[in-house]
This record gives sequence, C-alpha cells and structure tokens, in this order.
Amino acid sequence: AIYISENNLDEGRPFVERLRSMITKFTGDELSNANEILSAYEDDPRKIAKQLTELKAIADQGDAEAQFNLATMYEDGRGVTKDMNKAIELYQSSAKEGYVHSQHYLGVIFDKGRGAPVDEVKAREWYRIAAENGLSNAQYNYAVMMIQGRGGQKNENEATDWLRKSAAQGYPPAKVALRKYEE
Repeated sequence: AIYISENNLDEGRPFVERLRSMITKFTGDELSNANEILSAYEDDPRKIAKQLTELKAIADQGDAEAQFNLATMYEDGRGVTKDMNKAIELYQSSAKEGYVHSQHYLGVIFDKGRGAPVDEVKAREWYRIAAENGLSNAQYNYAVMMIQGRGGQKNENEATDWLRKSAAQGYPPAKVALRKYEE
C-alpha cells in the first residue's frame, strides 16, 4: 500500500505478484484490502501508454529513476514488446547515474540469470556498488556472495561487516544470518 500512496508502483510490483498468489487465503477486511491494492496494479492500456510516453521523455533526458521504471516495463512487456536486452541497457544507464535500485537489480539479474546469463563476477560487483551506496538488501547479498566465495574470493570477516551494516538498517535476512554466523 505504501508504494501506491507514494505513486511508486514499479517498486511494489514484486510484492503484488506474491499478493496475487495468496489472494485465496484472505477473507473479510484482508480480502477487501488485498483487492484494493491489486486494483491499483491493473494494466489499463491507456494508463500504461501515458506512463510509457512520460517515462521515455524523462529517461531520454538521463533521469535515472525514470530509466529504472522504463526498464521494468521492458522487462515485463508492459506497454511495449518484452525486451530484456533493452531493459538491461536501461538498468545499466540508471545504475551508472547512481540509482541504487538499478545497481542492486543488476546484481540480481546476473546472480540469478534473469534475462541474462549468470555471471557471478558481475553480480558481485553490482551488489558491492549498491552495498557501498547503503542499500541494505544489496549489503546482505554482497555478504552472502563473499561468504560463499561466489564471484570472487571468500572473505568471511568483510562479509560479517556487511551483514552488520545490513542488519543495522533492519534488514531481516541479515539479522538472521548474522545471529547464525556469530554463534
């Protein structure tokens, strides 16, 4: 709901997909609230076309957040032909402008092979950049890659420092990992 009130639907989209899969478990007010959230994400072609036109204009001027949002549209095929190469190009432009969410998501793309071949070296590098820019989930992912020695050398001491930074920001997986790791 926070993404709706902040008019930042693209960042909330992954949570909405999870909500859609759980809708049958809700009743009463929970069901009503879930349906209200889902309705904000309905793909109205006119709204999508308008959003696409606006985002392209802003993204073409080098706006990193607009590039990120446009990239999600190309990745999902919302209002455009699905084109992961174009999405990655836009994520990279946005990341180079310093947009931390693009930096982190490039880590995810290369770590998980989402529309690009798995490349643990690139994944670790993008996680590192986003981690250094203060994103808690990137700090966690970077630490995990260091603990596992994926994409570079294993470094448990530095990984623990990154887990602490992430946990200090309240990121739940980092808190759990840190407790287990420091036992």
